[in-house]
Amino acid sequence: MVKFLFIGFLIICSSTSFSQDSLDTVVKENINTAIDSISITSLSKYGIDKQLIVCNPMYTKVIEWMGIPYSFGGNSKKGIDCSHLVIQLTKDIYYNSISGNAATLYEASHKLKIQELSEGDLVFFKINTSYISHVGVYLQNDLFVHATVGKGVMISSLNEPYYKKYFFGSGRFVDHDY
Repeated sequence: MVKFLFIGFLIICSSTSFSQDSLDTVVKENINTAIDSISITSLSKYGIDKQLIVCNPMYTKVIEWMGIPYSFGGNSKKGIDCSHLVIQLTKDIYYNSISGNAATLYEASHKLKIQELSEGDLVFFKINTSYISHVGVYLQNDLFVHATVGKGVMISSLNEPYYKKYFFGSGRFVDHDY
C-alpha cells in the first residue's frame, strides 16, 4: 500500500512544481497515513471493523498501548492503570480536560444507555466491590479497550460473561466534542 501511495505521489509531483520542503511534508504525510491504515488493519484480529472507525488517532493510540502491563497508579509505557489509560487514549481527541479515577470519571460523566454508546464513550464496572473500580473506552461493536491486572492493556467485549456480570454503567465525559 505504501508503494502505491508513493507511486501516486510521484505522478502528481511530476506534473506540479513543489519546493523541497513542501515535497518532504507531503511524502511524510502520505507515509504516515499509510502506516496508520496498516496499523489499524491489525486491529481486525480483535473484531474491530475498520469501516466503522470514526477517529483514527484514537485507534493509533490504542495500538501503541496494547500489551502494556498493568500498574496501579501507573501512567507510562512501563505500566498503566485503567483510569490513566482512559485519560491517555481520550484526552485531546474526545475530551479537552479529563482526569480522575474510575469512580470520579463516572460521577463526572453524562450517563448513557448501553445502546447509546459510541466511540470514545466510557464503560464502568464494579468488580467484586460495591464501588466503581474499573473503566474502559468504548470502541465499537460492544468492544472496549482497558488495562487489566492480568493481561495489561487489551480489547474485550461487553458480551463476555465476566464483563456482563460486573458491568455497572456507561457515560460520556461532559466535555465530549462531537
